[in-house]
Parts: sequence; structure tokens; C-alpha cells
Amino acid sequence: NFNSIPKIIKVILLGITFIILLVSISMTLYYLRAEVLKGGPEKTSLNSISQEIIFPQPPPAHEKNTPLPEITDKTTTIEVPILMYHYIEPPAEGDVAFRRKLTVSPEDFAKQSQWLASNGYKAITLLQLYRALAGDFILPEERPVILTFDDGYSNIFTYALPVMRFFNQTAVFFVITDYLDSPGYLSWEQVKNYKEFGFEIEAHSRSHPDLTKLSEKRLKEELLGSKKILEEKLEVPIYFFCYPGGSYDQKVKKATQQAGFKMVLTTKVGVEIPADNLLEIPRIRVSGEASLEEFISRLK
Repeated sequence: NFNSIPKIIKVILLGITFIILLVSISMTLYYLRAEVLKGGPEKTSLNSISQEIIFPQPPPAHEKNTPLPEITDKTTTIEVPILMYHYIEPPAEGDVAFRRKLTVSPEDFAKQSQWLASNGYKAITLLQLYRALAGDFILPEERPVILTFDDGYSNIFTYALPVMRFFNQTAVFFVITDYLDSPGYLSWEQVKNYKEFGFEIEAHSRSHPDLTKLSEKRLKEELLGSKKILEEKLEVPIYFFCYPGGSYDQKVKKATQQAGFKMVLTTKVGVEIPADNLLEIPRIRVSGEASLEEFISRLK
């Protein structure tokens, strides 16, 4: 009978029970983090880990039918590192040098995400950045950072999403709309799921051509075509664009503006986001060959 046990023994037993509970919870979280760091598709898929318990829900990226505010003060400049990723997957033997640079391993991506979380960085969306430039949004007290993924490869669903959900990060995905549902790329269903999870989906053209070499008609089709189909399928406004391959000129800049894009990202390096040059937003390319120390140094 528990009531007949001396009080001191009760306290000791309750203390032991509490310690066992804490150890059990710690071991569970350690196991889940280890599975995330390994990046294995079976253990880190959305279906195998309870999102409701483990992964807090990020804020919605787009608010439906909410028009963007105008940026009236063109002298505004905000310092926000925008990280540029492509592939998140284990590097394969025989990869060419260019592919190796674009491929960040799941282990490295998890370490980078953990470092950002541990050093006061808070992931925001491009919509929040734009609204901050317009004076319509207050950036978080933590250091703001934006994670962008170019092209829409399927490995980000397998390897990057569990890590981002674990560290409560949001991100921006620039997708090539004609490639969706193709081998190696995200499906339309996955893209819709990303939107539902609060991630931001934006346009990266229809077929990823060098926009500077296109006719005026073809250029319009690449820009408006990708914007239109995303808006139809996702039922949200598409405000932002990313130049395929980082190639653009004055003609392309003018065309993106005419297509209705409010902000366009480049492959130029920098962290200062000026309100008077929204069609040439700089980013920081994250190389698969960079160490964690090099990753950290590029943020500064």
C-alpha cells in the first residue's frame, strides 16, 4: 500500500520516477535528432514522425487576398542573409565538381540548421522581408535569415524538410513549373503540401532557360507561365522570382517587373537588401564543399 510507505521514501520514489521520465524523453529526442542528422528517407519521412508533437507549425507564408503594401521609402536597407541551396542529399561518387558544390549533405545541412538555431537566427519568408522593407512588418528580435532552395529537387522533401521541421524553420522554394512531377523533382502534391505547412513557394521560370537569350515572346511565356500556373494550383499570389542560373540583363529585369513580380533574387553575393533595387536581391551560396566554419564566416 503506497499510503503506508514513509513520506521520505515516497519523495525518493517520486524523484526516481521523475528522473526516469526525463531520461526517457531525452533519449527519444536524441534518437529523433540522430535520425534527422543521418537523413535516412525511412526514418525522416513525414509519414514516420509525428509532426504535431515534434514539429511546431511555421507561420503561413502567404495571406490569401491580402495585397502587398507599397514601399514608399526607397532609402531603406535591411541586412538579412539569404541562403541559397540546391541539392540536399548524400554526395554520390563520381559527381562532377559543379554538382559537388551544389550538393549539401544532410549531415552538413542539419549542423548548419542547428548552428543557426543555437546562435539566435530566426528563419523568415520573402513576404515578411518585403513587408519589413515597406514598414508593414517588424522583423523578429532574433537575427533574421532566409533559406531558399532553387529548382525544386525531390531530395529536399526527403532530407531537408525533416530537419527544418525539427528546428522550426520556414523556407522559400523556387520551383521550375514544367519540371514538377518529373523524376528527381518535387511533385505538385508535395508542392501543395509545402504550402500547407507554411513554406513559401515561388517561381523559377517554366523550363530554366538563360532568360537573356530568349525572344520577347518566349521570355514572357517563361515568366508569366510559371507565375500563372502556381497561382492557379496553389491558390495564392506569387510575388517573387529567382533568375534561372543567375542570368539577367536590363531587358529581363524589365520583363520580370511587367510580369508582376515584386522582388527578384540573384546569385550575387551580399546580405544588404536595398528597397531601391528589388530586382537584384543578393544571396549567399551554400557550397557542399564548405566547412561549418566557412558557412558561419559567410553569414557575417
